[in-house]
Amino acid sequence: VSKAFKPRRAESRKGENGVVAVIGGSRLYHGAPCLAALAAQRSGVDLVYLCVPKVISVAVRSISPNFIVIPLPDDKLTIWCVNKLLKWLPKVDAAVLGPGSGKQKTDGMERLVVELASRGVKILLDADALRPEVVERLRGKGGVITPHAGEFKRVYGVELDKSIDSRIQVVKEMAVKSGVTILLKGRVDIISDGERVSVNHTGTS
Repeated sequence: VSKAFKPRRAESRKGENGVVAVIGGSRLYHGAPCLAALAAQRSGVDLVYLCVPKVISVAVRSISPNFIVIPLPDDKLTIWCVNKLLKWLPKVDAAVLGPGSGKQKTDGMERLVVELASRGVKILLDADALRPEVVERLRGKGGVITPHAGEFKRVYGVELDKSIDSRIQVVKEMAVKSGVTILLKGRVDIISDGERVSVNHTGTS
């Protein structure tokens, strides 16, 4: 992974080393979007916008002074809420959608994917954003999805077995079919864009 990191210029300033938006969270779940934001910072991103429902925004602010928290007016990602967010959100390089958002209608998430992709934003779908209709909106846009086995079945209708070789084949086929890069999470992670495959053995239970 280190080969993907560009060295920072000594005189670089905040925002020149990556700008990421994490959009998720709900009345029940505040931890998942925070962990995604912390991971973005740990990977070297120096400007993170954390967009969460207003009801959890104060708790989220307390996690790190580095986050720029944008309180969303609705508890769920409604069309109205998305339209507001699209007006408020500054230019970002990438967006993580779905961590902690909980079960809800997908129309807002679908609109968000379409609009952000049209702005050239690289998109990663996680957790409750992993719905077939949302993933379809990401087709051919250079996006990434990060399902575990249960979410993979929800998106593709395919029950994965325990065999790593079998999983590699299925992930590769589905990546081609849906036009995204898939990171199948598990004790062993499998990553494929439909052509290349990488297997990560560093995971644990």
